[in-house]
Amino acid sequence: MDPLLGGLVYHATAQLKILKYNLEHIDKHLEHILSKTNEDIVEFPCVHKHLESCVDHHKQILWFIDEYEECFSWSIFCQFTGSMLTVPFNSVEALTYVVAIFTVSFQIFFYCHYGTLLYEENNGLINAICMGPWYKYDIEIRKSLLIIMERSKRPLRITAGKVVDVTVGTFVSVLKTSYSLIAVFNNYN
Repeated sequence: MDPLLGGLVYHATAQLKILKYNLEHIDKHLEHILSKTNEDIVEFPCVHKHLESCVDHHKQILWFIDEYEECFSWSIFCQFTGSMLTVPFNSVEALTYVVAIFTVSFQIFFYCHYGTLLYEENNGLINAICMGPWYKYDIEIRKSLLIIMERSKRPLRITAGKVVDVTVGTFVSVLKTSYSLIAVFNNYN
C-alpha cells in the first residue's frame, strides 16, 4: 500500500511539472509566427486554446489531490500515529531497536518526501508562469494566467487525517516526538 500512495502523489507532482512546462512555453509552437510579426502584443486563438487546456489540466490536478485526500488521508494518519508509538514500545535489544527505528522512519519519510515534492512543485507553478512570455499576450490571456497564479497560491498539500501536513518538517517533528517518548519511558524504567 505504501508504494501506491507515494506513487499517486508522485504522479500528481509529475503532472504539475508538465503543466509548469506547458505554461512556461505556452508559445513554443508559435515561435515562427512571433518572429514574423512586429507587434508587441500577440492575439492568437491557438494561444487561447492552449491556455484553456492548461487551465483544465490544472483543475484535474486539483481534483485528483482532493480525491486522494478524501480516500487516503486517514490511512496516512493511522500510519503516522502507529509509527510514532511503535518506536518507544519496541524491544530494548539494541539491534531490534535500531532496525525498528529505521523501518518506521523510512515508512514515514516515504510519505513526507512525496508530500514535500508536491508542495514545492505547486509553489514553482507561479514562477513558471512569470518566466514565460506573458507580456506578449493580450489582456484576456494575461487575466487567465493571473487566475492560475492566484489558484496556485493555495498550498497543494497532502495531510494525515486532515490534521497534519505530510512534509519533511512533519517527519522531523514525528522523530522528535518519538525520541521524547523514548526518553520519558527510559526515565520510568
